[in-house]
Amino acid sequence: MMVTVFIVEDELKIRNSMRDFVEQEVSGFKVIGEASDGAEAIERLEREAPDLLITDIRMKGMDGLELIERIHQSYPEMKILIISAHGEFEYAQKALRYGADDYLLKPINRLQLTLFLNKVRDGKSPLASSVDMEDAKQERLVIRTIKQRIADRLHEPITLQAIAQEVHMNHRYLSTLFKAETGINFSDYIERCRMDKAKKLLKESKLKIYEIAGLCGYASAKHFMVIFKQAVGCTPTDYRDRTERQNGEDYEPFQ
Repeated sequence: MMVTVFIVEDELKIRNSMRDFVEQEVSGFKVIGEASDGAEAIERLEREAPDLLITDIRMKGMDGLELIERIHQSYPEMKILIISAHGEFEYAQKALRYGADDYLLKPINRLQLTLFLNKVRDGKSPLASSVDMEDAKQERLVIRTIKQRIADRLHEPITLQAIAQEVHMNHRYLSTLFKAETGINFSDYIERCRMDKAKKLLKESKLKIYEIAGLCGYASAKHFMVIFKQAVGCTPTDYRDRTERQNGEDYEPFQ
């Protein structure tokens, strides 16, 4: 039996891509309707009655929040997946409280979308109706948001206390939660992200070492070089030289 899907998204290109992915990349799904805003969706959903609603959270007119609230009241059995842009953390939180089952950030991760669709297709509730599961979902949202904020601020000092204040959470609890969700300490995660960014810049740019150090959050190039060698096993200059040689020897036209 096919799982029927309705997509609400004001950007036509994204809507078309979502429809193609749902119908072609994951078996057992059929898109039976689309709308560009919440008002149009409400009118059509009364006739279509799909199993799953996928909706953007920010649209002109009736936005995704109002749509989700009304749909959850009228069709409590309908599964709801929200699509949220970075920076809409508070909107996503509200959507979950209003009855959404899960959310994904733009650009949409194909694996995360597939996992959600598989749960719906297999008849497993993406969200069990319990306080514990609701708390777990909120915590997962917090960690995703924090990881995105870290990625955006690697050139700045980042502290656990400051991030905890931003997400309205005790810093000791956040430290424990972050380790449980990611398998790595908060400070170690930031260091790893900075090293990953440094390696990418060394590979793909001609920036000087001190410039890369600054972009990765190190005020001192000397300190950056010490940390880099400890983490990677060679100096930034040696790493750049080695990757340039490898790129010349192992060139491939496709990724």
